[in-house]
Amino acid sequence: MKIVLLGGDARYRRAAAYLEDWGCEARHACAAEECLDADALLAPTQEEALAAPVRPERTLCLTQRGDCALLRERGFRAASLEEDEEYLRANAILTAEGALAAALGGQERALLGSRCLLFGYGRIARTLAHMLAACGARVTVAARPGPSAARASRDGMPRVPVTEPEEALRRAEHVWNTVPAPVLDERLLRLLPEGAELTDLASAPYGFDIEEARALGIRARRLSGLPGKYCPDSAGEVLAEAVLRMAKGKG
Repeated sequence: MKIVLLGGDARYRRAAAYLEDWGCEARHACAAEECLDADALLAPTQEEALAAPVRPERTLCLTQRGDCALLRERGFRAASLEEDEEYLRANAILTAEGALAAALGGQERALLGSRCLLFGYGRIARTLAHMLAACGARVTVAARPGPSAARASRDGMPRVPVTEPEEALRRAEHVWNTVPAPVLDERLLRLLPEGAELTDLASAPYGFDIEEARALGIRARRLSGLPGKYCPDSAGEVLAEAVLRMAKGKG
């Protein structure tokens, strides 16, 4: 099976190298025309996969994120890595570790005893919350009623309703958002104390307007695609494992 990884970031190049090391015929392609003879193709999104000159009767199309509805409509066998729970769990660990490393870099104070507020309690936020707690941070979770809030309660994490984070924001030294929806408007951003750090780990449309936050003097950053930037080798290995697993399962 010829596996082609199209575009992407540094982890795509490392994933191709891992697949080669494991005995696969694999390569990283920078241009769509390099994918012509692929038996399996991985692209960041289905739109990028659709731009490749591959044939539905031959090529299995995998996407790193998003759905595959258009690919399937056009007759492709297709799947998203977001359907693979093992990949999502591993990627969440790498994302949380990268977020923790970013918080530790250049800090004058340790996380020990710091007040941390996390918006959301999915895979990434849950992993990050436990890492922060292990560092001795005082963690609070802002979550909607339902499964996420229930998990936070079972894990013993203090929580507040995501619609009522005001008091927690006023005390927070570090705030992480993992919710891919606006949860922090200007009114809430103004509640953050001086010196607080605000980090968005979510995908678009993100949890807050980063330019608005910076205009208010907040130390704000957006860490998208964190595994590929923080640990491309480990992220590449995780990606390669998922591609091989799904190619074998869908091929």
